[in-house]
Formats: sequence, C-alpha cells, structure tokens
Amino acid sequence: MISSDRLKSTVLAKGLSEAQLATLAAHGKERKFAAGETILQPEDGAFTLLVLLEGDCDVLGVMDDQINHLHAGMLVGEVAFLDHQTRSAKAVAKTQCVVAAFDDDLIARLRKEDSEAATQLLLNLIGVLCTKLRQATRWIDAGHV
Repeated sequence: MISSDRLKSTVLAKGLSEAQLATLAAHGKERKFAAGETILQPEDGAFTLLVLLEGDCDVLGVMDDQINHLHAGMLVGEVAFLDHQTRSAKAVAKTQCVVAAFDDDLIARLRKEDSEAATQLLLNLIGVLCTKLRQATRWIDAGHV
C-alpha cells in the first residue's frame, strides 16, 4: 500500500477527494529502482501503471533513442495499462526512482468500489495522453521525425 500523501501531488490524483485518494493508494505497491535500472520494457508482458514518486527516468524507443524524460509526479506505462497491448518503449531510471505500481485491473476494481473515482482516474489518464499527443505533434512539426 502507498500513502495517499505520496500520490497527492501526482497527475493521477487530480480531482480526487481525500477518500478517493486513500482508496487509490490502497491499490498501489511501492517499488524502487536504482539509477540505470530498467523500470519497464516491451518484453516484460506487463500492463502495470507506474507513478513516479521520486526520481527521474528516460523513456527510450526501439533504438534506445530518448523519447521523453519524466520526473516525480508523472506516469509511466499508461498506454499499455489502458489497452493491454505490448509496451511501445522502455523506461530506464536516470536517478534512483521510487514508483507506485498499479495492477492492470485497477480500473475494474475501482469501478466496483467507487465509480466516481474510476471515472476521474480515466479522465486524468486521458489528460496525460492528450498532453503526450500534443508533444508528439510539436516534435513532428519541428521536423524531428
């Protein structure tokens, strides 16, 4: 279980009440990664959602080119978490990282426990995906692809 205080300042917690945040936190498991350690990769076969609580990580493409740099409060693995398809990139800890890990059935479990929390969580995930899509569009427009 993760302390709800640890999740409070993350993008996942936006719009959740204290009680909803506590419900969400009860589903999380803390994991630690040393600098240089792989946090997730396409071959892992998992659909776990990770919330960076401490540290920074790099998201790397197939050729190990840096796609993104993430810091505390941000999400890792949200696409595979939502669609249960193979991950498209890997994440490597740039510094020591502490994450909150949520199993791929989190939304289903939250829908039974607190449907409003599940809805808000999905809205937060949609917001993250929209931000990343805009970032990718700017990247393409700038001729980086």
